[in-house]
Amino acid sequence: MRMIWVRGAISFVLATTMVACGNLNLFEPFADKTSKNALAESARIALDKGLYDEAIADFTAALAKDPADYALMAELASAYSARAGFDFLHISLSLARYDGTQDTFDYLSELLPGVEDADLDDIQMAKTLLDGTGAMAIPAGEMTSDFYFQLAFVDLGESLMLSIAETDTDGDNVPDSLSELTEPGAQQIYDNIIDAKENLEESGIPQDGEVFSALADITSEMEAMPGSTATEKALNFLADQFGL
Repeated sequence: MRMIWVRGAISFVLATTMVACGNLNLFEPFADKTSKNALAESARIALDKGLYDEAIADFTAALAKDPADYALMAELASAYSARAGFDFLHISLSLARYDGTQDTFDYLSELLPGVEDADLDDIQMAKTLLDGTGAMAIPAGEMTSDFYFQLAFVDLGESLMLSIAETDTDGDNVPDSLSELTEPGAQQIYDNIIDAKENLEESGIPQDGEVFSALADITSEMEAMPGSTATEKALNFLADQFGL
């Protein structure tokens, strides 16, 4: 699934610009292909083309030159999400178009491609970059509304992927049994859904809008499920959403 990036077209001018104080190449940041700016731009181009391995490598190399560039770190998280097959912009737009005729969580799970172990690793890497738990991560004090919005959907993505991975027993990417769902897995699904709503609140997105309402409905449905523990509620929630 291609990550959607809305950016203006960039034209590279070969001639340098002369200014009064002397010769100045306006594109000097990109002249050195190993500079942070050049690597970041190369990563964005690769991401646009769906070359996720290349994008991740270049974003990582760019961050090595400036580990405190948190906007760049969020872009790296986007590259990991995209490689996992989770396009959070597509998911958020799908939530905005949701018509309520299907269980919300089940509806979103059908938007995902096949879930492999590598996909879970990638979405979890994206999460650690955004939630401050990784060796390389955005500190809580540096989080912006955009970062919180992205993190909310990474939380949701991890829940969806875990739900499919732990309930699909025959490899067809369709949940068919709760028998292999572990207690830690159920707890993680529960925690992520709660975190997703809280991070969406932090993003400042209008709470009367379709996206927030749809995610709030998922949270409310799960919390209203019978059970005295988060694990029991998550199990009953998944059984209800997937008809298990």
